[in-house]
Amino acid sequence: MTGLTDPGDRSRDGFTLIEMLFVLLFTAIVLSIAINAYLQLSRQSSAAAALTEGDRRATLTLDRIARDLQETVLIVKPDEVDPLAHPWLFLAEAGRSGEGADRLKFQTRAHRPRGGAEHESDLAVVAFWTALDERGEALELLRWSSPQLPESLDQAFPRRDDQGVQVLADGVASFGIRLQDEDGAWTDRWNSSTLERSSQLPVQAELQLALLDPESLDGVGTAPPDPRVRRVLLPIRPLDLAPEESGEPDEEGDDEDDDAADCVTVAQCRAANPEVFDAFLSTDPALEALIDAVGGECFAEQAASLGIDPGGLAGCQ
Repeated sequence: MTGLTDPGDRSRDGFTLIEMLFVLLFTAIVLSIAINAYLQLSRQSSAAAALTEGDRRATLTLDRIARDLQETVLIVKPDEVDPLAHPWLFLAEAGRSGEGADRLKFQTRAHRPRGGAEHESDLAVVAFWTALDERGEALELLRWSSPQLPESLDQAFPRRDDQGVQVLADGVASFGIRLQDEDGAWTDRWNSSTLERSSQLPVQAELQLALLDPESLDGVGTAPPDPRVRRVLLPIRPLDLAPEESGEPDEEGDDEDDDAADCVTVAQCRAANPEVFDAFLSTDPALEALIDAVGGECFAEQAASLGIDPGGLAGCQ
């Protein structure tokens, strides 16, 4: 009879409720595994990117400090000068950090004169130190620089709102400096104005810096980052401006004198152009010691570092 179906024929029947629930459960499990794998991969990628960014920031910061340290300048204090009247200083102090000194102040020749500034040398006073940010939540590494040398000994560190202060790095987990003396001993303190370290400079410095992930500056629930370490040699030794006793020159000395005679020295150029040099020193009287230190050098070789344009000077070519 047409229109009747065989009760045993289920080819046209749909899925049962149990079968549908099983399919939904299986699909949910597969999606859950896929989503978890994607989220884990995303977290790992973000962590790797943050680590790379932290290393890059730390490297750039250490490069900035290293450039200043490599050009450190210190003038030896004459015996007759009062220590408090001698402005040249290399100072390192250990404060909140247990990784070494976290406060550093010295003179350097790494300063870049401004484009429109006249008679500005490459000499400057710089300072580095750590301090809490304005919210008091995380450490910042600050840098201060000034092209004006103090007239006397100044061991004070600038305030955050002083002119010339800039944030070198934020989210600092740790920062420290160790200094090596000429005997090979390491220390986290240095003061060239004391009797122990009078007019002395370290041979090299070891810098350590670790920065937190910018996404979690509070550091809660995260392991402390490994610090980046950099060692920096201080090639310029303290300059002694005291006149040396004259003696019999050796053959090598005669050759050097002959070479010096072929050029106009800084002292000779100054004698020929007193007004220009007086105007130059009026911007920073402390540069008098530096000019005296290179007085016997060829002016053509020292003009750029002194910040003097030789084009407008007579008899200095």
